[in-house]
Parts: sequence; C-alpha cells; structure tokens
Amino acid sequence: KGIDISSYQGYDIDFSAVRNSGVEICIVKATESTMYTNMYFDSQASGALNAGLKVGFYHFFRGQGIAEADYFCSVINKYKDRMTIKPVIDVEVSMADINNQVLLFINRVKQVLGLDCVIYSGAYFAGDNLIDINLLNYGLWVAHYYVSTPTLRGIWTGFVGHQYSDQGIIPGINGYVDMNIANDDYLSNKEPDDTIKKSIDGVAQEVINGL
Repeated sequence: KGIDISSYQGYDIDFSAVRNSGVEICIVKATESTMYTNMYFDSQASGALNAGLKVGFYHFFRGQGIAEADYFCSVINKYKDRMTIKPVIDVEVSMADINNQVLLFINRVKQVLGLDCVIYSGAYFAGDNLIDINLLNYGLWVAHYYVSTPTLRGIWTGFVGHQYSDQGIIPGINGYVDMNIANDDYLSNKEPDDTIKKSIDGVAQEVINGL
C-alpha cells in the first residue's frame, strides 16, 4: 500500500500517522522539467524516511530527456543510499519524439545513479503514446481510477503498480492524496512475476471494494 505526494500535500505531514495507517511506500515528487523542484521536497523526503517508510522519488517529464534526467539526479542524489524504490519518470503530457526522449531520460538516470527507472503514466495515455517496445524493459506504474485491475493497451500487458485513486484520505495528511498498490520488492530492483501481479490485483480488489 502506497501514496505519492507533491507540494500539494504541504510540509506538515505526520508521517508516523501515515505509516501507522498501514501505508508502506511513499513516492515524493522531486522535480519537473529542468528548473522546478518541489518546495517541500527535503522536508517530505526526510520525514518519510525517518518514519521508516519505503521511499522513492518521481520526476514530471516535459520532454528534454538528458537535461531533465541530469536535473532530477542532482536533486535526489543526496538520498540515493536511502532510496528503496526505483526512480520514477512521470509521463502524462504529449510531446514530440516522446518515446526516444523517455528512453534518453531513463538511460541517463541509469548512467548517473546506476538505477533503472519505473515509468508512471495513465492507462490510456501509455497505450496511445508509449509504444516503443524498448520501454517494456521498465516497469509500468499505471494510473486508472476506481477499478481493481487497470485497463492496458498498446504494447503494455502488465504493470508493477496501480494508482487507483487521487482522492485518498490518510491520517496525517490534510486533504486528498494519491493511493497506490505496488510490489515494493519489484520496485526495489527485483523482477516481477505472475504471483506478484496476482497479489497486486487481489489487494487492489479489496481496496476498491472498500471505497
């Protein structure tokens, strides 16, 4: 069970309460494009880490593969040894040369940090836009709300995480937060298998039934 957060969740998150609610994973927005850093990045990252959550970071992609990867890596590098979730590239905006630029970003992050990325995208956006089969070498964290199993199309036949709501209510956080089901072992650089996917599906169904 996981959440992802950005500046919208602010600086006064009670991460101990978040963890005590059953959340295990927290993915923090770090950067966007080549100039924007989440104004609460350090307080959110350190708070989540100090509470004992499994922590990762994401970058909202704007289409400048290598330049954005360098910027992202420069911001998150200080937490590299404490990250337990792969770096995430958030791809949800149409752009020219999207597949090549995403691959340039991923390859650059691998070069700098030695880590593979996870690709975050909407179910339909990914199916319509992320169509280079080389992207299948990286896990898809897919957004598809209020369903137990996301719809996949195009080249995608599996996923490593499912963002199932953008209106979660979690103790310790004021307002809504994105909710996810993911396999933390896979996101920590282990390969997925059918058992993992079935486990994600099963937990997601329980969560959806409780909404």
